[in-house]
Amino acid sequence: MSMTSPVISLIVPCFNEQKRVKESIEAIATFFSAEEDAFEIVVVDDGSTDRTASIVETLIASNPSLVKNARLIRVGHKGKGWAVRNGMVNSKARYRFISDLDLSVPLTHIKDFVKSMKSGADVVIASRQLDGSQRLNEPRRRFLASRFFNQIIRRFLLLGVSDSQCGFKGFTADTADAIFSVQCLNGYCFDPEVLFIAKKMNYTVIERPVIWTHQASSKINLKVDSIKMLWDLFRIRIYSMMGKYTQRNRRI
Repeated sequence: MSMTSPVISLIVPCFNEQKRVKESIEAIATFFSAEEDAFEIVVVDDGSTDRTASIVETLIASNPSLVKNARLIRVGHKGKGWAVRNGMVNSKARYRFISDLDLSVPLTHIKDFVKSMKSGADVVIASRQLDGSQRLNEPRRRFLASRFFNQIIRRFLLLGVSDSQCGFKGFTADTADAIFSVQCLNGYCFDPEVLFIAKKMNYTVIERPVIWTHQASSKINLKVDSIKMLWDLFRIRIYSMMGKYTQRNRRI
């Protein structure tokens, strides 16, 4: 790791991604190598049973830029929310981003997101619903399902955002520390939980339009994940009533 404290951290959760992890991490490293700000890439392997972790270890060891600016965190398999939480609480960067490994949202959006945080936003989230957004190669069935479930999440949790599920989000350091120290859900629905906590803690959340490209290799199962999502929404409300989202510095 570089001796310079990173300005930007990119947390990338992975699970059984041996087919594309090398190409994606190399693309991330290439992007950051042209940026002026000090950066770190935090790859969190969520208990993969394939060669994902070993590929990342080899890649980091063999790439001079990655040796200085990337690291791998290996955790037992619990879900994407669990992986992201471990990455966030182990980062020391001033601005901390989540990105899916498929890079469906171009990293070029980072600069505008950082600008928004420098102007006062605590959390900046990508939205596929705003004017100026582009949704590329998305099957109509998935588009309709996404719109439907975003409406359910928005109304059930009163989030006030148009797209809670897009996987690209940015947080200031203090905000990330506060939110992810109490965030509970390990799976798919951690995104709306994070935004619910941000609202409860009175953080400023803004949305930015992005270019988003559907990836055919997406692991989302609309039927199965929809049922899980509905259950998790109830859990968020229950956890809130139990006071879980006000207990600072809870161990993950």
